[in-house]
Amino acid sequence: SSVWIGAALLAFAVLVEGATSNGQQLMMQKVSADALMLRMNALGAAGGFAGLVLAGDLGQLLAFSQDQPTTLPLLVGAGFSLATSVACYVRLLREVGSVFTTILSTLRKSVTVLLSFVLFPGKAFTPIRALGLSIVLAGVLLAERSGARARGKKAPPSTPPQRCRTLARWAPAPTSGPRAGAAAGAECYDV
Repeated sequence: SSVWIGAALLAFAVLVEGATSNGQQLMMQKVSADALMLRMNALGAAGGFAGLVLAGDLGQLLAFSQDQPTTLPLLVGAGFSLATSVACYVRLLREVGSVFTTILSTLRKSVTVLLSFVLFPGKAFTPIRALGLSIVLAGVLLAERSGARARGKKAPPSTPPQRCRTLARWAPAPTSGPRAGAAAGAECYDV
């Protein structure tokens, strides 16, 4: 039935989104967030153009653009809007990690579905839809709770390494002793 197909597609989408976020986080260990964003946007633009060409719709797009001169400026505006959202997503990925980013994007989709019923009345908000949104919300809360519990068991982060200036030269900060991290009379800065 269509319910099982929809559930399978949703599960597949969540798995792909999680794998994508983890892959992007791994890539950011080798390249900056800005470089990753630029690559993602370039790949998306190339894929969109290739899709137009392969589907044979490029001629239709150009003809429609000539008939409706506002088309290309709107497409460019949509492109910049999407580029901004990708930039925010990549920065969020860098700052909080792939797990929270995936949870947030899953929750965003659920809120979008809920808002569609509020902003565009006329669709029936049935009990099965309410149950589906509740299950997604419960999953997000459980994932965040288990993640918070796992983070609580980890050792506290170590003190950031420092460099200290003593006698007009830079030297590593002491790592042990009563004044670990700062030499007597030295100016120390986090690296």
